[in-house]
Amino acid sequence: MLKLSSAKLTAFLVFWLILGIIANSQLSSHWAWIVPPLVALSLNLIAALVTTRKLQKDPYLLTFHLALLIFIFIAGLNAMSARKGRVELTEGGEFSGQLDEVSYAPIQLAPLDPLRFKLLAMEINYQADGERMGSYARIQVSQPAELKQQYVIADQHPFVFNGNRFYITSNKGFALLLKWRSNKTKLEQLGSVHLPSYPAFALQQKLEWQPPNSMKKIWMLLKFDQDPIEKGESVKFHPPENPVLIVRGDRREQLLQGQSISLGEGELTFVGIRSWMGLRVQYDGLLSWLLASALLAVIALTGYFLRQNFSRYNMDV
Repeated sequence: MLKLSSAKLTAFLVFWLILGIIANSQLSSHWAWIVPPLVALSLNLIAALVTTRKLQKDPYLLTFHLALLIFIFIAGLNAMSARKGRVELTEGGEFSGQLDEVSYAPIQLAPLDPLRFKLLAMEINYQADGERMGSYARIQVSQPAELKQQYVIADQHPFVFNGNRFYITSNKGFALLLKWRSNKTKLEQLGSVHLPSYPAFALQQKLEWQPPNSMKKIWMLLKFDQDPIEKGESVKFHPPENPVLIVRGDRREQLLQGQSISLGEGELTFVGIRSWMGLRVQYDGLLSWLLASALLAVIALTGYFLRQNFSRYNMDV
């Protein structure tokens, strides 16, 4: 039976951790791959510190092992609080602190609830061969008050809020601006509906949409003549010109921008079309603390080996 503080058990636990890291990166990103071996390593390290007098008396070794213990604790906390998510924003639309998709993290260290910002403008440039050349998003933060200003998000330049980093993705498309007037409530509601990503789903610019306070879904298809990302010249991504919205409720109708159609439960108006952009959100805000504890461990271990070599040199002399 392996002793809790033994070197053989330590080697086994390190091997387990390596397997967990590989599984976390290759199979599925989840804290359960990494946290159990980190907890076991922590217990193993604490046992070594309690039972080994050499570690207790040597300041360099003691500092190294304490820094290593802190590193393991922070790594486990980082794994359990790491969060990845996505959100799609219409140009002119607002982020209200909620993500469309988010991975589960049992510990929430930096919630996004206090954050509010508007996507003022987006720019996606393409080369003549159709390859994406560069993307930019300009946002206006309204809350919290201390961050109230404009920011630019670029491909490798995220917007950071409390350790949450907002990155641009290649996911983008067209948003239908629709106004719905319910026969039941007599209220008019204006909103945007995102079509599938373009040009990834260029031939599938359609969806089913259920209006507010309605029991029926409406099938819609966006048609346009000219490709907004036409190869052969450098272009910027932009909504198509002269789009036609095909609506199928009780009957099939074609709507130009500004036109309305009366359906069974209300009136639908095709107000216009805008672009939408996908943002990737990632939180691993403890990385700087991980780096600091690792650096402390390296310094302590370096000091230990330098002292050992210096002692041997004096003995040889």
